Amino acid sequence: SRKMFSRLCIAAVVLSQAEAHMSLVLPPSRNAVDRVLPPWQNGKWWPYEPNCSDPIPGWNPQIPSGCVPNGTDGWGCNCANGTEPCDVAQSCFWFSQGCTIGCETCDGGPSNPNTEDRCGSGMVATVNDPLLRTYNRDVEALSEDDVYRFNPWRAPGFAPVFDSCGMAGGGPKEMPGEAKYTETQFAKQGDLGSQVLPAAPTGITWTRGETATAKWSIRANHGGGYQYRLCPANETLNEECFMKTPLTWASTLQVLE
Repeated sequence: SRKMFSRLCIAAVVLSQAEAHMSLVLPPSRNAVDRVLPPWQNGKWWPYEPNCSDPIPGWNPQIPSGCVPNGTDGWGCNCANGTEPCDVAQSCFWFSQGCTIGCETCDGGPSNPNTEDRCGSGMVATVNDPLLRTYNRDVEALSEDDVYRFNPWRAPGFAPVFDSCGMAGGGPKEMPGEAKYTETQFAKQGDLGSQVLPAAPTGITWTRGETATAKWSIRANHGGGYQYRLCPANETLNEECFMKTPLTWASTLQVLE
């Protein structure tokens, strides 16, 4: 049998049409490069405070650590399946912000939520079945009330990305809507994943023709969908490469842990 030795990066392996902050948990992606650093080791996330001196009242699902350290908003890529930590570091902050269908490029501007054709392309959404739209499904497709009709999932494959492995913080500059990145020795806001993220061997081997297991965690759900793709380790990490090798689903069953 032939083994598949491929590059894994979250923005390309998990289709960028997914409109959310999310992290690839298994196999680990190179976007989780910061997991070796103290603030993120062993499934921790930053910003958080191990010994909270001034906890927030009650429980806020957006700030599960219960703390908002000075100079932060308390929001990170934390996730868990109930039995073990998700060692994902800042991987949910590698994405592309301000991208709509028919455009040549993303603009990096605030887009949470996005309700406009950001480049004036005039492209008409191709996914209009209410069962597939995933968000705001009760309104008439393509009507003025269908405010999310310009977003990537509404025409899969027709929205640009900054980079196939994401841009740190989603854009060149920090923006509202968690378009941010805590600078480390590995990356800073605006860096391109395909250029700065080192290869990160996982020790996991997938065999061609066999069933493989992949897991991901969603941090902020804005609707959409996803697909797993591969790019050979000896090729350039770009959309053209990843689009050549989409993976076929083994079944229609998805398990929520």
